[in-house]
Amino acid sequence: MATPATFAIWIVLIVFGPLVARRLVRFVKRARLAKSLGCAAPQNIAPIKDPILGLDFLWATLRAAKDGRYLPFINDKFREVGNTFVTKRALYDTIHTIDPENLKHMLSTDFHSFRLSDVRVKAMGPLFGNGIFTTEGRTTIPTP
Repeated sequence: MATPATFAIWIVLIVFGPLVARRLVRFVKRARLAKSLGCAAPQNIAPIKDPILGLDFLWATLRAAKDGRYLPFINDKFREVGNTFVTKRALYDTIHTIDPENLKHMLSTDFHSFRLSDVRVKAMGPLFGNGIFTTEGRTTIPTP
């Protein structure tokens, strides 16, 4: 018969095991991709108060997007931290860049290896519409 401690261990493994496994797989994939492309790790790390989940940065980003201030918010972060920085979280890291060479590579040589965040798509959609800055993969845009 299972003891309460054994039951608790199983619950923790069931809940957190897939998250840890997904994080590990993503880390290995990104490391291999970065090595194959000759990438260096971003030198600048955004200052966050919650190093586990990064909720303070996430909430500030979502609040700015909701208030229609996402672009000024992220622009301030670039001024504060630098042209390329990473926000580190337990579940995933996000790389933010306005560096022209990084953007050139992402948009012209390896577009399909990079994912756009939902926040970015929602914030920039009204400004840019459907296009390379707000869509991923193949998008069918009706012709007039």
